[in-house]
Order: sequence, then C-alpha cells, then structure tokens
Amino acid sequence: MHRRLRPHFGHSMSPRQISIEVFKFGGASLADAAAIRRAIEIIAAPPRARIVTVVSALAGVTDALLALTATALRGDQHHVDVGVALIHARHR
Repeated sequence: MHRRLRPHFGHSMSPRQISIEVFKFGGASLADAAAIRRAIEIIAAPPRARIVTVVSALAGVTDALLALTATALRGDQHHVDVGVALIHARHR
C-alpha cells in the first residue's frame, strides 16, 4: 500500500522554511572501516539543515544473506552457521 503523506507545519512555518538533507549510505560507501569513518564524518559535520540518515547493508552483505537463504533452503545447516558467523564477525 502506498500513501502520500503531507508534512504538518506550525502556524509560523511554511514548507519553504524547512531545510532537510537526506544522506543514504550503503554498499561501497560502507565497504570497510575507512569508508564507515568517512560516513560518520559526513553525518557528524555541523548541520546546515535537519538531517535524515539512511543506512543499508555493508558492501556484499545483502548478497551473502541471499546466498545463506539458498543454503538454508537446501538444508545445509553447517554452512548456514558458518556464513552467519562470518557476517557477525564482520560487524564487530
């Protein structure tokens, strides 16, 4: 279901008075520790507006999860456990 939402503004505000910046990070922009640090620097910079940050999976994680799904469907519990452990270790 898709719904269009209209922002609510107080009596003294109009849509033109609100500035919002949206940052989306995922994939290559979160590929390694240096990339993650750079994303943090961007987010932590002094805001010029309200900030919305969207973070998706690290590079390769979505593909790894899809592969684990196929492995689980084949009933290969050992390789599922190994794959989950590798993904978990990467996020530490």
